[in-house]
Amino acid sequence: MIRLFNLVGYYGDEQHTSTTTFDQSMASRLDEFRIQREEGAYMRLLSVLGTIRSFECEDPRDKVYASLGMAADVSESDILPDYAKSVEEVYTDVVRFVLSSQGSHCLDFLGLVIRPSSLPCPTPGDLPAWLPDWRIRGSPLALEKYIDPEGFDSEDAYNASRDVKSPATIVGKRLLCRGFELDTIVRVWPPCWDNLAESGLEIERSWRPDEGDRPYTCKESLLQAFNRTLLADIGRKCIHSHQLQRNCAVEWSLIDSAPSELTLVDQKRRMRMLIDVKHTTFGRRLFQTDGGLIGLGAADTTVGDRVCVLFGGQVLYLLRPKSSDVEHEFIGECYVHGMMDGEAVTDERLPGREFIIV
Repeated sequence: MIRLFNLVGYYGDEQHTSTTTFDQSMASRLDEFRIQREEGAYMRLLSVLGTIRSFECEDPRDKVYASLGMAADVSESDILPDYAKSVEEVYTDVVRFVLSSQGSHCLDFLGLVIRPSSLPCPTPGDLPAWLPDWRIRGSPLALEKYIDPEGFDSEDAYNASRDVKSPATIVGKRLLCRGFELDTIVRVWPPCWDNLAESGLEIERSWRPDEGDRPYTCKESLLQAFNRTLLADIGRKCIHSHQLQRNCAVEWSLIDSAPSELTLVDQKRRMRMLIDVKHTTFGRRLFQTDGGLIGLGAADTTVGDRVCVLFGGQVLYLLRPKSSDVEHEFIGECYVHGMMDGEAVTDERLPGREFIIV
């Protein structure tokens, strides 16, 4: 098994290994969620599923059914345990619930898709590409969707589709969405599969632009845009807080300092920044579009993939046209610097087109 959440050799102060069984860890996880709920945390179903994803589970349907009692946004009648259903049907029930109940976050489930072809280990690959497979225990982490991930009424982290709504629907094994193509990928860099203990940020350093002084589209240099892209423009106000903020960039002067030369506070800031960068880049690769934009996409991203706005999505998405150009293969969500707050949504691009995603 690959590194799971093991981005630094450890993640924060908690050890993460691939040997923890579902039964062994679920009791402690339930107690942890109970404490968080009592302290006011609002644990959404997708958050719970993402958190327990690394655990083993004898019946893969139990990943969903065990999560129902821990999630604050699910009622008893929303998803009913039914072991007569197949794994695909149970996992599709989660998507139907999100599409019907999550409003402006109805496409957040796409951030939890992990393509088997992106992973350096064997995985089933028998589900539609847009359907999160909770059997896959390795995990690039989804882009943040909330400024306060545990807040009931948290501000959105991004708003790439500028609040334009259009219901997505499931028809058979296809997902139907409206949106438009924004740009085409023309260059990709090697993907990041190393944790901090193995190579630090050497992969990310290899992505650094040669012409850093070249102007970018957001009235900043390409290097400034790159430094913000490595964090997907998001960081923490306080090293001990879940609260996030936008307009964050990598501070290389802090990263490159020896810990012994820093104050205790700056040592903690340095480690937090290292973890946040790896949280963002692990399982992803840097790309450049035909229009000169840079961004982060799934490890499986390749030249020719299309950066798309999907209405109702907080972030941007990568689709790969099939031979007929009618159907598209889902590659993953993506961050594109300068296009995450509705900048691409213009009157000329509305009302968009229908995408058939397989």
